[in-house]
Amino acid sequence: MPTDADFLARILDRPADDTPRLMLADHLDETAVAVACGACVGVGKVPEYEPGTDGVWRVVRNICQRCGGTGSVPDGRAARAAFIRVQCELARGCDPWCRNGVVQEPVMEYRENAGGVVAVGQRNVPCPKCWPLRRREQELLNGNAGRVLSGAAWLAGDRQESYPLYASLRPVYRRGFVADLHCPLADWQEHAGTILAAHPVERVEFTDTPGDDFTDYRYDAGTDTIRSDRWPGVVLDWPLAGAYLAGAKAAMRRNGAAVARLLGA
Repeated sequence: MPTDADFLARILDRPADDTPRLMLADHLDETAVAVACGACVGVGKVPEYEPGTDGVWRVVRNICQRCGGTGSVPDGRAARAAFIRVQCELARGCDPWCRNGVVQEPVMEYRENAGGVVAVGQRNVPCPKCWPLRRREQELLNGNAGRVLSGAAWLAGDRQESYPLYASLRPVYRRGFVADLHCPLADWQEHAGTILAAHPVERVEFTDTPGDDFTDYRYDAGTDTIRSDRWPGVVLDWPLAGAYLAGAKAAMRRNGAAVARLLGA
């Protein structure tokens, strides 16, 4: 039976194809199980105390609110599968008149001088086609997966450091996996191996400056993109691209041919 790693390898090999992603979603659904609730350690009871009028603390509730007293919760695989499907559906696009889940509808009023009801303007309303998908997307992304948000758990596994890493790298998910990151260069350099082993990252926007060492980078004038041989397939970007390139040219004049490769010179 194929494993998670087998499906992930297909996704990383064919990042533009939705089929491997949807196959992984099916696999996650088929292998989803219930696990012991982390809040009550599987016993279904978490006593809550409140002081009475006599000052004595008494148990007022003894049912775990997370698992409802069953002692078990879903392992999160079905939620990940649903998230992949929802984002793949959103990536296919909506109607041309939809703008990020919002459409306009006419505002109708009765006007006596017009002899009936007429349109007097427009108002923004949720798109009936994609708004439910967008709402479900956020529910799944923000849903609690054990100790951390689902988005953090999917980024680096359900580990203690997952949430700080999620906050530092600021990932953007598309079609069920991380596509963009917004982070300092040092954080990307430290965690790139882990992230790229689990996600087909397309673009990283750095929140700081690149420094003076350009030997790892290549500038493609045809596509106006910066890449690195260390992370093939990932577009690297700095917020002020023009200022960055100007600085790179200045560095090339200072350092000579060592940085000429970046600028395609």
